[in-house]
Amino acid sequence: MCKQTGRTVVAPTKKGARVWLQGLESLGWTGGTRYNVEFHAGFVTLSRNADGKRKVTPSKGGVIDLESRKVAQVFDGCASVVYSVESHSITINKG
Repeated sequence: MCKQTGRTVVAPTKKGARVWLQGLESLGWTGGTRYNVEFHAGFVTLSRNADGKRKVTPSKGGVIDLESRKVAQVFDGCASVVYSVESHSITINKG
């Protein structure tokens, strides 16, 4: 699969901040795909893992919804972020 990129908003919430990715099914991340999340300084990595703690929601063509204080810390002050989708990982960066 070719690398796909896009942009999405960082929305403030009571729990911190939310980053919402949808339409991932067409990019190979179908509903039920399990993954793990790693938070870094300035970016977040989602890695496919058959034993992953999270899974893609099948609605709206495949949705990943990240909401937490950690998301708010990583993307502090950002109104939007850039993401790139590959077959085994998704990287979300400050944009």
